[in-house]
Amino acid sequence: KSDDDTSYDNHLKSLSGSDFNGVDEFVLDLRYNNGGALSSGILLCTILQPGNQVGNKLGYLQYNDKQKNKKVQFNTNKSLLGSNGKNLNLKTLYVLVSSSSASASEMVINSLEPFMNVVVIGETTVGKNVGSLEYTSDDKKWEMHPIVCQIYNSVDFTDYADGIAPDVQLDEAFTYVDAQTVSPIEMFPLGDPNEHLFKAAIDLIDGKNTLTRSIDAPGTVAYKKVPGNSIDRKATGSVIINK
Repeated sequence: KSDDDTSYDNHLKSLSGSDFNGVDEFVLDLRYNNGGALSSGILLCTILQPGNQVGNKLGYLQYNDKQKNKKVQFNTNKSLLGSNGKNLNLKTLYVLVSSSSASASEMVINSLEPFMNVVVIGETTVGKNVGSLEYTSDDKKWEMHPIVCQIYNSVDFTDYADGIAPDVQLDEAFTYVDAQTVSPIEMFPLGDPNEHLFKAAIDLIDGKNTLTRSIDAPGTVAYKKVPGNSIDRKATGSVIINK
């Protein structure tokens, strides 16, 4: 998604006011999402978070001392929904992730944690807690994404550089052909109730399985860090800060 491409956001708003209307339980699949625009992440949070939290501080970008404005706050906002978008007023969100989930995906998870129950299912994510600006040459022959800031949520948490550990660990859902190729043990179409990660979320929703931690109290979930920090794992785009 580039700064002038609004197709993703427009489609997301349209879905929230139509297909998602009346939804009580929501499963967000971010297992193949390794980054995107900050604006799209904020819109997604505006759609998913509890209605009484819309308009509040979602987080902030922390720049170094070379910048005049070292800290730039970002909020959810009803105006982002436009005329056809809708906030779903969810209490719990189930998020499917993999070791490829990064950056904007992690920003959404981390930003929503203080406001609602976020149940993460899958593998430990990449750990990309930084943002970049996009620069392209006039002839379009090269593009740069320098890291310019670190991303915090509303309670000042950014300590997921080693990845966000899942509440439901499902490493066995994936085997790797090589470092860049994932081969699921059982391949089902996305949205199929038998698909491994989706089924784990459905079983939690239906009460067939339970978590070892309580998900009744938003903001009380302990953040978990995992060991290991690979440059190869982080060779992916960061949150793109809209100019």
